[in-house]
Amino acid sequence: MTTLITSLNQDLFHEYGRNMISGFIEKSIDVRLIVVFEGDDTKINIPQNEKVKLINLESPDHSYFLRTFGKLYEANGYRLIRQKGRNEQQLQLIHDFRYNLVRFSFKIFSILIAR
Repeated sequence: MTTLITSLNQDLFHEYGRNMISGFIEKSIDVRLIVVFEGDDTKINIPQNEKVKLINLESPDHSYFLRTFGKLYEANGYRLIRQKGRNEQQLQLIHDFRYNLVRFSFKIFSILIAR
């Protein structure tokens, strides 16, 4: 049996997660879904079903990661770019979601927890 893993927080659950899980339960034939929830899972209502398993994101390793890297600009997707100006170089701070390690760390640690 194939297993899919996703992570949701409370906002994402209410925005699209509830509908995604209901549709998964209705349409899935031979696939199981593990939902790793970021936050208080008592505030959401996931139907009891053998196709869907809810796990709370409680990881000392993830907490350590956030404490260690969470305040760094670089880990939050910010980069310094050198731009050539008139007779001098200028630095510009830009944000690029592709480099946001903190944001994507929830997905990585969800996979580790769900194994």
